Parts: sequence; structure tokens; C-alpha cells
Amino acid sequence: MKYFILTHLMFFIILFCLNYLQGQSNSLQIAFVSEQQNRQYLIAMNLGGSELDTLFQFQTSELVDESLRSSPKGPYMAMLFRKVKDWFHGTSTHTSLKCLDLSTKTMINITNWNPWDNVSYSWYPEEPLLFYISAERNNKGIFSFDVSTQETKQIIDSTSDGQFSSSNSCVRISYSGNKLAYMDGKNLFIANIDGGSKFEIPVNTDFFNLLEWAPGDSILFYANYIGIFKYGLKGKKSIEFPANTNGFSVSPIGNLITFVEIESDSTSSIYSIEPNGKNLKILTSSGANISPVWSPDGQKIAFTSNRDGNWEIYVMNYDGTEQKRLTHNIVTDHSPAWIISK
Repeated sequence: MKYFILTHLMFFIILFCLNYLQGQSNSLQIAFVSEQQNRQYLIAMNLGGSELDTLFQFQTSELVDESLRSSPKGPYMAMLFRKVKDWFHGTSTHTSLKCLDLSTKTMINITNWNPWDNVSYSWYPEEPLLFYISAERNNKGIFSFDVSTQETKQIIDSTSDGQFSSSNSCVRISYSGNKLAYMDGKNLFIANIDGGSKFEIPVNTDFFNLLEWAPGDSILFYANYIGIFKYGLKGKKSIEFPANTNGFSVSPIGNLITFVEIESDSTSSIYSIEPNGKNLKILTSSGANISPVWSPDGQKIAFTSNRDGNWEIYVMNYDGTEQKRLTHNIVTDHSPAWIISK
């Protein structure tokens, strides 16, 4: 009798877990940028590539950056816009950071047009709070922006701390929300989320502009054109993963790192590797494959590929299996980002 009860109890537990995971999968959406008739549209779709919903139409004078990021809390998506201003003696690239309210499809302006070619930003995990590096009004540093109240607060002031050059600056918030890591263009620092208790990591950050945390707040990854480097905040030595990388990301569960290896002008592949530097695996096999982004549960990867002759959005399992094309357009689709429907 006891065996019968335990068997049926285990059956219902497994059934509940499967239904829960299926529900989580069904709630996931992918947003992407579509180039149509000289205009750009932000479109959302489900994992079957259907139920298309146009979230926003961008102005022709603005170009959305490749990096779109959804807030872990609240229906918001941050994005960068770039435009080139013409002057008498040449041109200048200006950047603006904005946030789209997905529930109302209204755009929130965070920074004015900045005389930089890049602005780094990172979401706080527990509330719709955005941290970013900016040089607006010649006031370089790290700021936070509360999307709910639209209040801006300066966290780190560059006049007393750091250079914050446009080419190398980067900021990332840890998974717990307790720490922030940032590059100021020359140095790499770790600080509390309020900017206090800052300390420098003794590494040469020349040409570094990519930075990611691993879950647990104790491992930090940073990268340049030479490779991906791992640094343990508890005295562990750095580990280098040689790669001609054009971007990398750490799985939300911390078991894998994905990166793009540029093999030629027309070919690039997505790889995965474990955080200890072992079990390197190629996940894609033909064409140019770029912009891999992890699903929030760490089970799937969305990416952009031209393997079928046109830039389209694809999705695959974390191990590279079950690769599926989601968009089927004669236009260019790119820049996938995950959305969790609330």
C-alpha cells in the first residue's frame, strides 16, 4: 500500500513539474527588429514563430542598437538608438538610451542624444531599475533610472573616480542585485549596488568592452578580441578561453557560456563552453550566426542567422539541438530578445 501511494505521489509530482515547465515555455516570447520599407519595427512572437505583434515603429532617423534587454521585473525593454549628426567638418555619432513600456507600447526617454558611440546599461534583477553609463551634459559616470517613477540618480561620479571613455566603458549588475561591476575605460572595479565599498580588480582592460556576471556574485567574465577571461572574486586565478569573439553571454543558471567566433567575412559560428574552460562545443554549422541570447530558464538560445540566404530569427536548445527558423520574410530580421509574458 505504501509503495502504491509513493508511486502515485511521484507520478503527480512529475506531472506537475512538466505542466509547470510547459507553462513557462508557453509564456515566453521573442522580440526582434524587422527592417521593412526603410523603416524599423520591433515585433514580438511566440516560440512557434506565430502570433506576431508590432510593439513599436521607430523613426527613420534613429537606428536601434543590436542590444535589446528586457527587464526581469515589469513589462519593459531597454534599447539604444544611434544617429549621425552632420557638422561642417565631418560627422558625429550620437546615442540615446530609451525604454519601451510593453504594456502600453509607449517609449520612455532616459538620456538625451549623447556624443558617444556607445552607452552601456544593465537591469536590476528585482525591480524595473536600469543602471547605465552616460556622458550626458558632460557629466560622465554611472546612473540609475527608476522606470516606475522616472527618477534618475547618480551612483558613481567620474570627476573623482574613473575615465569612462566611450569605447571601453561597461556596467553590469550581479544576479543578486547586491554588486555592480564596471569598466571605466581603463580599470575594472567591483562595488556595492550603491557605489560604496569599491575595489579594483588588477587586470589590464585595454581593448576590453564586454563584461558579464555568473550567478552567485563570485565569478566575473570579461572579454576582448583575444578571448574570454574568468576572474574569481575570492582569490581564484583568471582563466582565459582563447576566442576571436564578437560577444558572449553566460547562461542564467551558470552552467554554460556562449560566444560568437568570427571565422571569415561571411561565416561566424556560435559556441558554448563550460565556465571551467572545458567541453568546447560548436552549436551552429553554416552561414553567419550572431547575437545569441539565453532564455530566462537557460534552456533555449535565440539567435540571428543568414544560413538560408536572408537574415532571420532562429531558436535552438542550449546544446544546439532542434534548431528552428522562426521568421520567414524577404526583409532583414535581427536583434532577438526574450520577453516573459506576465
